[in-house]
Amino acid sequence: MNKKQRAFIILLDILVVFISFIIFIWIKPASRRIYLPKYIIPAIILLVLWLIISVIFKKYKIEEYFNRRKIFISILACNFSIFGFSSLFLYIFQLGYFSRLIVLGTFILPTIIEFVLGYIIYSIFKARPVPSVDEIAIAPLVPVEKEKFKRPDKPLYLPHTDIVDSIVELASENVYSYIADYIEITEPKTYVIATTTIFNIISLPGKTVNNIINLLEINDIRRINKFFEAVNRKIPVNGYFVSCVETQDSRKRRLTRKYPLIISYPYYLIDFIFKRVFPKVWGLKKLYFLITAGRNRVLSKAEVLGRLVSCGFQ
Repeated sequence: MNKKQRAFIILLDILVVFISFIIFIWIKPASRRIYLPKYIIPAIILLVLWLIISVIFKKYKIEEYFNRRKIFISILACNFSIFGFSSLFLYIFQLGYFSRLIVLGTFILPTIIEFVLGYIIYSIFKARPVPSVDEIAIAPLVPVEKEKFKRPDKPLYLPHTDIVDSIVELASENVYSYIADYIEITEPKTYVIATTTIFNIISLPGKTVNNIINLLEINDIRRINKFFEAVNRKIPVNGYFVSCVETQDSRKRRLTRKYPLIISYPYYLIDFIFKRVFPKVWGLKKLYFLITAGRNRVLSKAEVLGRLVSCGFQ
C-alpha cells in the first residue's frame, strides 16, 4: 500500500466519522440552532483523537494483517479505546449535558461502517490474479536423497564484510563501533542475529557460543524474561550479550521531534497509556497482546536493566 492509498483510507475514515456525527445531530430536534454550534468543537477534538489513536493501533496498515479477524479486532479495540478516552474526558470536565444518542451513535455507526470497509479493502489488497492456463506450469516431482538434509558439522558464518554491513544497515555505524570496542565480531563463537523469538536462541549450537549480538529491539520481544533466560543459558560466564532497546525517554524524544507540538504530546500520552500501562493491568494486558503481539512496547531503562539482572546477567 503506497502513501496515496493510505491517505485515501485515512480521509475516508475521517469522512465516515464526521458524516455519522452529522446524521445523529440531524436526528435531534433544533439540530442547526442548538446542537450543531454546541457540538462542533468537541467533534473536531474527537476527530483528532480518532486519528491519533487509529495511527497508534495501526488501523490503517491493512496490508500488515494476516486475516480479516485481525482487522475486526483492531477496529473494535481501537474504537473502544477512543470511546474510553472520550468518556474519561467528559467525566473529568463534567460535560454531562452531551446527548447519549449523539455520543454513542457517533461511535457505533462508524464502527459498523469500518467493519464493512475493512473487509472490502482487505479483500482488494489481498486479492491475487488468477493465472491463465498457459501460465500454469506443473513441475516434475524430483526424488530427494535423504543425505542432502544432514545437519552441517560446523556452523555457517557470514564473511566479515557482510556482518559489518548487516550491523550498519540494521543499526548504525556508531553501534558497530561501540560493539567492536568490546567484542571481536569476527570471532567464530560470536553470533550476530536479528530475532525476537526464543526458538532462534535455543537453536544456536550450545558449545560454540561465546557472545550473542541481537540487532532487533527488545521492545518487539513478546516474552522478554524468557528470551533473556534463554540467552543466559547459551553464553558462558564471561560471555557478552548485546541487544538494542528504545527507552521510554528516547521514544518521547523521537515522537516529539517527528510530529508538531499540538499533535506530539497527545500522541505520546495515548501511546504511553496503551503501550506502557495496558501491559501492566490485568485484563487490559490480554487485549494489548492480542492486538500488538507484544511488539513495540514502551520500556524504561531501569526496567530493562532490572529484567537483565533478574535473568542472571551482571
